[in-house]
Amino acid sequence: MLFEDDDIFMAGSSLKLMANSGQLVNLVTESKMQKLFKLFRDEECNFIARQAIGETFLVIVKNLGLRKIFLKQDFLTDLVRFSLMMLKNPSEREFEISRISTMLLI
Repeated sequence: MLFEDDDIFMAGSSLKLMANSGQLVNLVTESKMQKLFKLFRDEECNFIARQAIGETFLVIVKNLGLRKIFLKQDFLTDLVRFSLMMLKNPSEREFEISRISTMLLI
């Protein structure tokens, strides 16, 4: 990736802060979610960034009105793939991403 770890941490923290604020509805548009999923599925995505995006998804899915965004076929396919990732590569970091993805599917 092109960013330093500190930059990625700051962006992740900002994303989580926005998701936990009243601005959540501004974050959840289809185009913004597609960008987040694109980054989430990127093989070169930093673990910290991927984890922050996953935690943001968990906040979004708690809102019943916004949960429907995760029913898109592309998003479901990615979540299933990441949920099964721990079977292929059971590292601690992979497990955390897999755990988040599994929680989003439930």
